Amino acid sequence: MKFENKKWVLRVALAGALSLGVASVAKADARLDGMGADVRQVDDVDGIWLYPNQVLQYKNTVDFRLNNTGFGSTVAGAGLADPAATGIGINNWGGVIHDLGDDFGTIATYVNRPGSIVNVASTLLTTAGLKPIFATDASIVGGFTNKYAPSSNVDVIWGHTNFLGLGDAGIHLSYGDNETTANAAGPNVQAQVWGLGFGLNLGSFIGLASQAHIDYTQEFLTLNRPNSPTVNSPLTDNGVYTFKIGYLGQGTLNDKDNLRLFADVQYDNNSLPTGWSGLSGQQTANDLEVLVGSSIKHNITDRGFVNTGLEFEYDSVNSTTNTAADSWTLLWNANVESALSSWLTARAGLEKAIVNRTYVSTPPGSTYTDNSLVAGLNNNVAFTTGLSATAENWTLDTQISVATLDAGVAAPGPGNGIFIGAASSLIAVTQADLRYKF
Repeated sequence: MKFENKKWVLRVALAGALSLGVASVAKADARLDGMGADVRQVDDVDGIWLYPNQVLQYKNTVDFRLNNTGFGSTVAGAGLADPAATGIGINNWGGVIHDLGDDFGTIATYVNRPGSIVNVASTLLTTAGLKPIFATDASIVGGFTNKYAPSSNVDVIWGHTNFLGLGDAGIHLSYGDNETTANAAGPNVQAQVWGLGFGLNLGSFIGLASQAHIDYTQEFLTLNRPNSPTVNSPLTDNGVYTFKIGYLGQGTLNDKDNLRLFADVQYDNNSLPTGWSGLSGQQTANDLEVLVGSSIKHNITDRGFVNTGLEFEYDSVNSTTNTAADSWTLLWNANVESALSSWLTARAGLEKAIVNRTYVSTPPGSTYTDNSLVAGLNNNVAFTTGLSATAENWTLDTQISVATLDAGVAAPGPGNGIFIGAASSLIAVTQADLRYKF
């Protein structure tokens, strides 16, 4: 009877997550977003998108991402809709991680992963055409200015515990394609993306358990203008690609505290030829992003942890209009995850942009702004919270609407349902992930 009650709670939670509206933008992970944590700070399955060797830590998992209101972006979700009448969640995404034994290794296959995924930090930061890499997952190929990057049709990750004698390693191959039409008469743009990434466990390095990754992704664009006698057709891009490299190290401070150090460098290029038109005209833009950060995790026996971290990022972008922008961002966050019982876990987090300064130069003059001091932009914080329920091999991770939580605490309504009815519920779920271990 006791376990039946647990399964009933999970079914109610799942029904609520699916019946309420979820986040209007594609989120990376309900667990991370519930804590407001960066995947570089906290061990999580989303680490496989940076370090494919981490797929070995999440063997035999079915992973469903329940973003059933769509990607909330004309870039990542162009042409996709999920009418309520269908009820089939065509904008959701996910995959399977399957351990095939020591000889063959572990393989993961995901489909429909968004081309651009934001996290909680992105809500704090407003910069001149820049999107810090700690505020996005994967980012858009060629940089934030690219209007054509499609979602990933398929991601395949292969990991092995002894790759060429090097130790734990992983290879990530991604592919996506899409066609965008500006209007009924044309033009249309065909976009195809190929990506290749490699992650390696380095073992002990500078006294830390270390791993590194390197990635290259390229997009191939073709513009067709069948009704334009003055412009050559088709046109192809002059180079749209992204290069990334990163490092993550972890060390033990004492029996309860661990230290993490991490760094990432990303270079984007987005170059379109003369005569290009549609969602984005001719442009040549490139950007460089450099991130360094650290966090300290305090373990609370076997119940969970408290984590605090700092991330500093420098971003620089140049465009064909001779506009240059540079930004410096320092983000502080704190996160907690703790088990309330054997089947229920609570999470919460707080993030604050301590510094977010942007310098913009457009000849013949230039401007300097400090966004961290401008009311309504970055002089605020983001508080997040979430719950996780488990039954047998199922786990439902949710992110909770802080607005409904605040309202429920301020004016409790015992007669309201917890997950039933968005307007009258005590708690509204804004994001949910469903996983099964086998």
